[in-house]
Amino acid sequence: MLPFEIRGDAAYNRFGSKNAVFAQEVGNNSYNADVGVTSLTVNIVYPFPIPTPIVRPYIIGGIGDYDVRTSPTTSGSTSQSNFGYNIGAGVKVSLVGFNVFAEARYNHVNQDNGSVAFTPITVGVMF
Repeated sequence: MLPFEIRGDAAYNRFGSKNAVFAQEVGNNSYNADVGVTSLTVNIVYPFPIPTPIVRPYIIGGIGDYDVRTSPTTSGSTSQSNFGYNIGAGVKVSLVGFNVFAEARYNHVNQDNGSVAFTPITVGVMF
C-alpha cells in the first residue's frame, strides 16, 4: 500500500589497496592492504511508476552499520564499526515465483581517520 518498499541488506565486500596510508601504523607510512567491509543496512526502495509490470527500475538509499577491517601486508589488522549510508539505482525483473535484480550503490562510511567509499555493482535473486 505504500509507494515505497523497505529492504534490509547484509553485505560483504573485499578490496585490495596499494600504497594506502594507515594512521594506526607508526610513522603514517603507506602499505598495500586488503580491506573487508561487512554491512547491515535498512533501505528504502522507490520503484518508478511505469506501466510495465515485469521490468521495474528503482532508486534505493539507506543507512546502517559498516564494519571496516584493514589488513596491511606488513602485519596485523584493525577493525572499526561506524555509521554509514548508501544510495543508488537498479532494475528488478519479475519472473514466475521470484525476481532478479541488478543495481549499483554508492556506499560511504566515516572512520576515525578519514572515510571509506565504494560503489559495487550487484546482481541477485529475490524470493
